[in-house]
Amino acid sequence: MKLMAYYDESENIVALIARPDEAPPSEIDLGRPGLRKIDVEATELTNDLDLNQVHEHLAALISTQRIESASPAARLVARS
Repeated sequence: MKLMAYYDESENIVALIARPDEAPPSEIDLGRPGLRKIDVEATELTNDLDLNQVHEHLAALISTQRIESASPAARLVARS
């Protein structure tokens, strides 16, 4: 699955939107100025998960990962 990640200036994830690989990008207005957004891959999220499982995975990613945007392609990395 692909994720639209919203993150702050410290690259901490604020929100994630999951979508199937073939779906177009989705966006939401979080009402928080200064947030950045970027597409990232989430190989641990597969299309066979039910909605509750997807929500659990997204919550876990938000609490344990951050965005690394300095590399050629943005990616999720463990919080330090």
